[in-house]
Amino acid sequence: MASRPGPSPQGSSPEQRARAALEAGRPDEAVALARRLCQKDPKNAAASAILAEALLRLGEPEQALFAADRAASVETGLLTIRALRALKRSDDALDRAQRLTSSHPQNPDVLAAYASCLGALGRPEDALEHLRAASALAPEDANRTLALAASLLETGRTREGVATIGAVAMRHPTAPALLSAFASALNFSDQASPAYVAEAHRAFGRALERTTPPPPAPPINTDPDRPLRVGFVSRDLHRHSCAYFLEPLLASLDPGRIETTCYSLGSITDDFSRRLQESSGRWRDMPSAPPTDAVQQIRRDEIDVLVDLMGLSGGVRLAIFAARPAPLQLTYLAYPNTTGMSRIDARVVDEITDPPTPDCDALASERLVRLDRCFLCYQPDARAPDVQPRAANDPFTFVSFNTIQKVNPTTLDLWADVLRACPGSRMLIKHRGAGEEASAARVSAWFESRAVDPDRIELVGHIKPIDEHLGQYHRADLALDTFPYCGTTTTCEAAWMGVPTLTLVGDRHSARVGASLNTALGLEHLTASTPEAFVRIASDHAQDPANIRAARLTLRERMRASPLCDAPAHARAFTQAIRSLWDERAQRRRP
Repeated sequence: MASRPGPSPQGSSPEQRARAALEAGRPDEAVALARRLCQKDPKNAAASAILAEALLRLGEPEQALFAADRAASVETGLLTIRALRALKRSDDALDRAQRLTSSHPQNPDVLAAYASCLGALGRPEDALEHLRAASALAPEDANRTLALAASLLETGRTREGVATIGAVAMRHPTAPALLSAFASALNFSDQASPAYVAEAHRAFGRALERTTPPPPAPPINTDPDRPLRVGFVSRDLHRHSCAYFLEPLLASLDPGRIETTCYSLGSITDDFSRRLQESSGRWRDMPSAPPTDAVQQIRRDEIDVLVDLMGLSGGVRLAIFAARPAPLQLTYLAYPNTTGMSRIDARVVDEITDPPTPDCDALASERLVRLDRCFLCYQPDARAPDVQPRAANDPFTFVSFNTIQKVNPTTLDLWADVLRACPGSRMLIKHRGAGEEASAARVSAWFESRAVDPDRIELVGHIKPIDEHLGQYHRADLALDTFPYCGTTTTCEAAWMGVPTLTLVGDRHSARVGASLNTALGLEHLTASTPEAFVRIASDHAQDPANIRAARLTLRERMRASPLCDAPAHARAFTQAIRSLWDERAQRRRP
């Protein structure tokens, strides 16, 4: 989307005008100004940096790389690394980062860039080491601390990560980006109460909405017979875990009742993006558009119902919703908690994830709209291999492919209890950094400290081809869920591969998604109400594996026929829910 031209500061230099255009969210104007400067002086590092940054924002990494490489400075070096990463040239980016770090070993920005390259290559422990060094050099830099906290979470240091970002958020109680990061991190915490987590989300919502004046109410078209115009806003309209749940919904909505528009805020486009685009009535690519431009476009499209598919993972991009460009605004699917915002009217859940009780309702800033079925509908990946049987003499094997952020001390204690109760069993744990020696040593130490022989634990690192990734389930019998942040996509993938998930019900939405999925699959017997029941159920299966190994060969067909994969029924339930909300809102506006 082209940016609007804006006024330039009076009396400023061309370089200052280019920088001002970039900072004002007008990257195309910045490109034009910076290019003229670079034509006059190809070695102008400041102009080259502005040009490269603007081109990156416009989704032109190849041109950005050329611009950054024309002049030598720390800033252009950092932009070169960003451009190489955007081009998926991870090894080249790491090489540049190593060279830049050698020449500027005390520059925190350089160390952080090196860390980002290491993390992208599946070396999170090495990345953390450099982020600790960067943070030590710039202890008052909130963004540096934010990156450190994210790295702590990504290496399974959940409590340290939450405490780190919490400390900086408390020092900046009006900064939406920091408050968003803190509230999001609390979803992984096994120490924070649901009420505390909810209040952290509300603090973010208040801070974000303070940055946007209360907007005028958009007009409502009260014609009851016309289709509703529904807009979906996301950064992840590509091959992403959320897309496996969005595609069946988009493809099954009745265009006679719902006219859809997708607003794609992300920079990634792939085959899945094209499939989503085919399922959408209208598509808007807006990767570099500032929130104000997105708001104006949504208003021009006369959207009736705007659906957030980001939650706090979208951070300050939720400013789009703070400006209320649509009469009715919902949040759905992508985030396991409230947004904390008063200007998002409702959140779509179900009666298992969010039981209809006053205590549950009090945890959400939005009105909870409960579907009478699982709030999710899953579309399996067509590249998944066939389910393979387990041999009778294979050791009973538990498995977890959840992200390491979810593997907090409470989860580890639970898993260790299971392994101690099931002698001879093994556990397969797959996570991105598992191939790193330091990461493997940490995981081994976790289990050894809980009286579990580390030799019973097998670690598998990142596997990119989806068929090979899913093929790892051929070696497992039963998945163990994380707590209090359950798996979602991982639970569905495991079931599709014939491996059900044992889950523990908790006191918040994120701790009940597993129960909702199991209910939809008819696997209620694998939902435990207490840790003791969790261990007992696991032990029963490990001691007599014949039943679960026989059931694995029919689980895929059972899942295919279940409510979890019934896209038409899900689309009807979703449509009815938002139609009821809309009719209620429109009724109040009718004379």
